[in-house]
Amino acid sequence: IQLRTAGDYSVEITDSNGCKGRDTISITSMPLPVVNLGNDTAICAGDSIILNAGNWTGWTWNVSGNSQTLVVKTSNTYRVTTIDANSCEKSDTIVIDVNPIPVVNLGNDTSICIENQYTLDAENTGSTYLWSTGSTDPSIQIDGADTYEVIVTGSTNCIAYDTIVVDTFAT
Repeated sequence: IQLRTAGDYSVEITDSNGCKGRDTISITSMPLPVVNLGNDTAICAGDSIILNAGNWTGWTWNVSGNSQTLVVKTSNTYRVTTIDANSCEKSDTIVIDVNPIPVVNLGNDTSICIENQYTLDAENTGSTYLWSTGSTDPSIQIDGADTYEVIVTGSTNCIAYDTIVVDTFAT
């Protein structure tokens, strides 16, 4: 017989001679550990996230590790099985994706002729841009000496930036 509910259970048996035997057992139900690694999520390359399986007696991760927390820096499906003081086990799984950071390179600091315009291009099609000039275009035309910075937010919300110093000279 399988028991799925807590309570007192009795059994009485009679053998072939008519002798009876009786026994009672009390079954208590222990709650399973509660483990919740959170919703599947993404981080940007170079970042990390700490997964916390909760305060239990033991932990077994599908990757290396048998501690309460796990520092994650790579894309993978992470699974932990927790064990409580009653040897009850519970598992949870989370998928972590690592998104690339946009590559932004405005070039080396430079000097331009005062009569010429110069184009700075942040590239990264499909991203959003914010230049130190206030422009939100992928590229800007400059014609003066200044320090120019662009912040590029990629389609996966990872951010990168670059700065260039431009000097001018007269011909």
